[in-house]
Amino acid sequence: MTYTHFYDLLKLAVDTAEDINMKSVLADLEGYDSLSILGIMAMADGSFGVKLTASDFSKVTTVESLINIIGREHFNLG
Repeated sequence: MTYTHFYDLLKLAVDTAEDINMKSVLADLEGYDSLSILGIMAMADGSFGVKLTASDFSKVTTVESLINIIGREHFNLG
């Protein structure tokens, strides 16, 4: 999956129209809350087969840290 496609999926999970990039702080995004965390967990499982836990989100602050938890091997440039 490209990063651009991932950003689009993440925007849907968080229910935001804000621009998202690697340095975006998840907690600063309009719409980021406990329900969006569940949406991100479902997206990671459905798109990558990666099961994230609530405790994973204690380590996640930016989009880049989320990508690192999911695993960069799941992404290609773009």
